[in-house]
Amino acid sequence: MQKLISSYKELKAAAIIFSLILLLFVNYSCSGDNVIYNKSNRGYRNTDIAELADTGNIICVSFKNESEKSVNISFSLNGMFWFSREEMINYIREYETDSLPDTNILISKAYNFVINNTTHYEEYTMPRRFEYSPSILLNSLGLGMCANRGAVLSHILKEMGFESRCVQLGGHLVTEVYDNGKWKMLDADYDTYFLKNDIIASVREIKSNFLDCNIIKGYSINDLFFYLFPSYYLEYFTSEENNEVQDWYMQDVYWQDDYFTLPAGSELRFPVDNPNRNNHEFYSYGKLTILNYHSKFFNIPFVVHSVSGNGSLLNPFQGYVTEKSNCSFYTPGSYMIDADSLEVYFYINPHLINRENYDDKTELIYTTSDSLELKTIISTGFVNNLPKPVFKNYQELIKASRNKYNNILKELPEFHNKEIEILTNEDLLFIFSEFYKDINNNSALPDSIVNKFENVNRCLPENQIDSVVFKRVLSNPYFRNTFFIMLIEFPVELIYDVLKYNSIYFS
Repeated sequence: MQKLISSYKELKAAAIIFSLILLLFVNYSCSGDNVIYNKSNRGYRNTDIAELADTGNIICVSFKNESEKSVNISFSLNGMFWFSREEMINYIREYETDSLPDTNILISKAYNFVINNTTHYEEYTMPRRFEYSPSILLNSLGLGMCANRGAVLSHILKEMGFESRCVQLGGHLVTEVYDNGKWKMLDADYDTYFLKNDIIASVREIKSNFLDCNIIKGYSINDLFFYLFPSYYLEYFTSEENNEVQDWYMQDVYWQDDYFTLPAGSELRFPVDNPNRNNHEFYSYGKLTILNYHSKFFNIPFVVHSVSGNGSLLNPFQGYVTEKSNCSFYTPGSYMIDADSLEVYFYINPHLINRENYDDKTELIYTTSDSLELKTIISTGFVNNLPKPVFKNYQELIKASRNKYNNILKELPEFHNKEIEILTNEDLLFIFSEFYKDINNNSALPDSIVNKFENVNRCLPENQIDSVVFKRVLSNPYFRNTFFIMLIEFPVELIYDVLKYNSIYFS
């Protein structure tokens, strides 16, 4: 009997090893053109926003598989969430947006699509083919650095039939696209391009003739900084350090026809609170809840964050998914589950569920395998950490501030344009008072602004910003004067948001 048990265990172990080997082969051999499953059932739900409880800033969705077998599902919410290249490209072709000067309208659509549906944040680390994937950035993470956003734009433009490439500028990355017989530079991370003779300039043209180029910027916080201090941004282009085309960003990336597997009795819900998240993460999450015992492979097309419950979840390339991930990024694809009660948390792009992207209706369309129907629920909810895409609510305020201070800063005494050592809050408050006096005819700082200054200093630890390092950064006149303008002109809530989403610069 003991021998039989031992043989059974060995057979089971061998079967698992064989399955993993087969899975590795399938993952590396499947091309993006392969049809993953037959989409044989189409579900549809149209809901008036007015019918939902108007208590939240996000749209909530739930799918429940009440059958006794697994089902593969893909879905769209008002046309968003794209489970194939074709779906995303078709959406971009119909995307309504302003046109870039003297540029193919499809390029304008792709550029603004990436800017409006992603936000600048810290870099995420995964194997290269996942880091620069349009489906991962646009469907799952929603937040990324210049390399992520710029490379994704290049891949989308290439898929739409344009010649596109990534250009490394020292510590920055931008996109170039070939249009109307010339290269044009588009900076998807800072929402910026340059015009030369009313035509978008290339990196080479900006570098050699930047005085003849007119910089055109959006209205995010970074744009305010670089508009007021253009020399800081222009250093990327004029520097000789690592200014070159980088082909490896344009190598094959993970972007294929995909689907989400819902095991029997499971529920897929997004967005949700994630008890495993770090308090200083600003991502949004979905959750797959598994209630019955399963020991099988299934597919997750989003980046996985962590798990909770009884059982295990194995990523064949990165190992077992843990409960406390410390902001890990487990790649999409096939996972091995062995559990009877497990909650799987994954990243979901918060821009796609932001109420700002919806007018008066939500249109939920889903397709499943095997003609199975799912129980679906649409509602509204509230998420504290929902990013504000380029801080849309404050764009007019940012625009007015940059126009107001563009000339004022040029007239300031030289003292304000020098490096100044700042050691204490008193040092910083004194310099801030002098700055305010010099732009307001010797007026003293109002109590309301002093209180704002004190509140912002108190919130620094909450945003993982070291106060000493923060003061060291503010010794630089560019950062310091931008920070002072924010204290004068912006509500404290916006300043908190700036520190949250730009904390990488201050820590």
